[in-house]
Amino acid sequence: MGGADMKEAKMTKQVTRRRVLRTVAGGAAGGVVLVACGPTGSQAGQTPDGLKVTAPAEIKWMNRNDQILRDAAGEALEKRFRAENPNIKVVLEPVPPGQAYPAVQVAAMAAGTAWDVFETWADIVEGFAERGGVLDLERYTKVDMKPEDIKDFFAWQWNAFRLYNIRWGMPKYVNVMTTWINKDMFEKAGVKLPTKDWTHNDYADAMVRLTKTDGRDVAVWGGGIPMWSWARFWYRVDMWGGSVVDPKDNTKCLLHEKPALDALEWARNLQWDRRVLAQPLELKRMWDSDSISTNFYNQKIAMIEDGFYPYTVARNVEDKFKFMWMHVPKGPVTRKVLGTSDGFTVWKDTKYPDATWKLVKWLSGRDFQTVQTEFAGSLPVRHSILADWKKIVVKNYPRLAESNLDIGPEAMEMGYPQDRQFFKKQVEAKDIIVPALNKLYREGDTSISIMKTISEQVTASQR
Repeated sequence: MGGADMKEAKMTKQVTRRRVLRTVAGGAAGGVVLVACGPTGSQAGQTPDGLKVTAPAEIKWMNRNDQILRDAAGEALEKRFRAENPNIKVVLEPVPPGQAYPAVQVAAMAAGTAWDVFETWADIVEGFAERGGVLDLERYTKVDMKPEDIKDFFAWQWNAFRLYNIRWGMPKYVNVMTTWINKDMFEKAGVKLPTKDWTHNDYADAMVRLTKTDGRDVAVWGGGIPMWSWARFWYRVDMWGGSVVDPKDNTKCLLHEKPALDALEWARNLQWDRRVLAQPLELKRMWDSDSISTNFYNQKIAMIEDGFYPYTVARNVEDKFKFMWMHVPKGPVTRKVLGTSDGFTVWKDTKYPDATWKLVKWLSGRDFQTVQTEFAGSLPVRHSILADWKKIVVKNYPRLAESNLDIGPEAMEMGYPQDRQFFKKQVEAKDIIVPALNKLYREGDTSISIMKTISEQVTASQR
């Protein structure tokens, strides 16, 4: 193991005090329970500088990250957040062991013991919002944020935090769908590495050439796309010029229209007729896992579509093979992928709404976004930090210098990631569409024509 590899292995085991202090400019460690004493008085008041919280408050934050980032967050909160808000106590907790998320927060809300801050994304926040459990943060952004501060967020992501007539959270990080490439497999098969301008025809051709068979079994799949995923199937429809939801009427489903059917058929054909796009049941039968990322790490799939997780991929690939990321190819009409709206959400019944706002605002701010980049490699939610992102990531994982990290910032600046459109009754639509996606892309032997009936059922469910 070389010097760079030894550094990377060490990073995965512990958070060093030196790295935390360098990130947040020094200070004493405070652990994950932050106790601060301050003056009593009214909970909050507005000043020319924004909202001021003066009364003591105790906030529980359920954090879904690994212990590495949780420890770093604890020290950063102690050094910076406590210095700015000395009367606020923050208790940072993981998801309780053995508990499923988000069910554990739903149950806690019903019992009146929920976490004040919890982490959601657009596809699950609907469940909390429908129960009336989400605090609308819109008024806080108007009185406690300056226009230039809001402009520092990516517009497409900032706008995605307006759903159900409320602002349901503050951005946590950016994740975008990318193509993961096993460079060694491309080289061995004599397939040219893709470029930013590649198309879906290039994509399909590469899958065919990269697929290797052993008798009737597929030994290496050319590609892997989770078309059965509720969160990820829709953007391929958009790339064909269609839409799952009518942009002019969120009670109408358009999956029966030709662009949608053609997009879904493109994937179905590669998966079941040509057998070059990975089939989940076959992955499970052959290698005991239907995860496309696991099978990419094990070199059973040559390229996949998945999120942008630099540290996670580097830790799993290690030195087994050379890899890179590339933009998902252009569609026949446009390029579109899921850009996530992962965020920090506030429980509506928190005892300390103003103090809790101060916390989530800080978590979306420059201090914590820099810490999150340092310890998790996540794309930050702000333009002002994006320029430093690659430098930080490569410093911590030198091997990533050759992995085409530039596509992350490029995607942000190109503006093609976005979150999905939502039906008026999103849960009802999901309950109808997901079983159909499973039939098409997990089970097979199903014609794409079923989507015509599915489209009618979804539209009927919105009335």
